[in-house]
Amino acid sequence: MNQQELDGILQKAAELKVFCEYGERTVPVLDEIASFVREISPAIEDLRAVVEVSMVNIPKAADQLGRVTQATEQASTDILNTLDRMVATLDEVITSVASGMISSDLGAATKKMAAIVKSLVDKSGWDEDIVKLAEAWDIHLQSMRMSGPTSNLERLLKDLQSDCTEIMMALQVQDITQQHIGAVMGTIQAVAEGLQQLTTGFFSTSSAEALPPTPSMPVQFEQENVGEAERKKMVEALLSKARAGQI
Repeated sequence: MNQQELDGILQKAAELKVFCEYGERTVPVLDEIASFVREISPAIEDLRAVVEVSMVNIPKAADQLGRVTQATEQASTDILNTLDRMVATLDEVITSVASGMISSDLGAATKKMAAIVKSLVDKSGWDEDIVKLAEAWDIHLQSMRMSGPTSNLERLLKDLQSDCTEIMMALQVQDITQQHIGAVMGTIQAVAEGLQQLTTGFFSTSSAEALPPTPSMPVQFEQENVGEAERKKMVEALLSKARAGQI
């Protein structure tokens, strides 16, 4: 064995020593990383199960909110249409009652008419025809008292119309509620999309299989004959790179 071959063997031994020292430093770190991965694996599996369940339930919740919104909108529309017809009918009834009302002086006129009838009876000496007129007037007056004043009926109808208007105004809040539900549905859909990306990107086995292989560290050996001082420089340079994390 000549000097050149011996120098080559010593150089390779020095380089092997550097890589052995580098391996002794990196192996504990890799062991810690592997231990950490083993510890968090159950938590990751639990998270995966939760995400998968959420991916099923969140679209169902969004669909249910959509159906609730549609049903509420349809019911509100039907109620508003019914109230519109009620208000129109009440307008007609109020107009008919108001136009058919005897004047507000109905009480005074009735009393005046009763006094006139009584005076006629007294002046006629209880004429048979005048007595019949007085009896007919009494019957008519009693029927008017039993039916009640028409002004009270008009007031009740107007109160009912006012109540219908208030209900219509209250139902307008459904539009605001629908807007809020739409915003909630948008948020739920955004969360679902994020969970889907997390599921397909993080938990997917195909993506794990597609991970790039661990890069290799090629070692190039010098073929020329170098002296001991040069080999020490090379070893020191390799150690410096190893300490700096460059290899």
